[in-house]
Amino acid sequence: MTQSNTHDPTAADRNERRWDRWGWITLAVGVLLVVWPVWVALYSFRYPSDGWESASARGFNDTGPYRMLQNLTGESSLLQPEDRVVAINGRSLVDNSLPPLPSDLHVGQTVRYTIERSSQRLDVAVPIVRLTPAAMIRPLIDEFYENPGNLLFGTALLLLAVIVFLLRPGNQAARYLFIFVAFNQGITLSVQAGLYAALRPSWSVFLQQLHGWGWVYIFLPAVALIVLVFPIRKWPMRRFPRLTPFMFMGLPLLVSVIANALVHFGGILPAGNALLPLMIYSIGLMLITVPITLIHNLLTIREPLARAQMRWIALGFGFGLVLPFSVLMFNFVVLGGNGSESITRLGNLALLLLPLCLAIGILRYRLFDIDVIIRRTTS
Repeated sequence: MTQSNTHDPTAADRNERRWDRWGWITLAVGVLLVVWPVWVALYSFRYPSDGWESASARGFNDTGPYRMLQNLTGESSLLQPEDRVVAINGRSLVDNSLPPLPSDLHVGQTVRYTIERSSQRLDVAVPIVRLTPAAMIRPLIDEFYENPGNLLFGTALLLLAVIVFLLRPGNQAARYLFIFVAFNQGITLSVQAGLYAALRPSWSVFLQQLHGWGWVYIFLPAVALIVLVFPIRKWPMRRFPRLTPFMFMGLPLLVSVIANALVHFGGILPAGNALLPLMIYSIGLMLITVPITLIHNLLTIREPLARAQMRWIALGFGFGLVLPFSVLMFNFVVLGGNGSESITRLGNLALLLLPLCLAIGILRYRLFDIDVIIRRTTS
């Protein structure tokens, strides 16, 4: 059965340019997703720490040994990235228990870490410091010097999504793209307190972790919802306009809130393991929804405007997701993660194709005749 979805393009264009309630709500959510982790990080700097970003080596909870990620102080340190902290002052870091931090911890004190590094076990003296707001800027500067392509890619992605949303606040795909990119930008600006999060009030750690879980209730669902609303609204969004977004975003958000509340307010640490099934749920929905919807649209859409937009979306998902993931798989599986910087830059450049093609489809696809471009490219 084909889908013509005929409509008045002029009226639709006027509606997409109009700021309605949902447009303003989307703007507020996008701003919140960026400001939220920045505010939590600045608040966390009031408390003592080792000056490093760190995360549980277990991956899906905040207990057990910790992996050191990045030095935030800019000062020399005996610690190195990827060091694995297994004990503090001789007390082991064990599963389902918070890190055994000294009860009288204060700035200027020194604690002894037992770390594992390259199959060696070492004892390292670590000074306790208080971070400043510069700790948020320093990683971005270091990243720019080490791999400027990553920062430029993120900036270009943000500008593109903001422009598309401001020009078409009534377009559902533009809204989902905006919050998708806003969350990504917030993650870039976030700081993981890691080992010393237990020193802070429970509510601040709860907020930090809840934002970090946004991969399952914002990032992955947004990709699936984009193809369900653009270039036409598919049956689930037409028949269940509230239930469908809830199943993709609302349900994972609800479970994330409950799980993190149990961990940080109830002390039930194993509840943090809910992140793994949530990740499987969100990835599974995305992997089922995106290819089925794209193929169905390509086979059934006949209305010229929607079909032209659909071709851009197919191009964006094909080269904006398949190509970069193929590049990353080649780098890690074939090259063992030791590929050149050019491979990373190629992957970043390809990732930009998805929002770029979506922007063209939403704004003015008529400026770009995709059939002509493809013929010229392949001839």
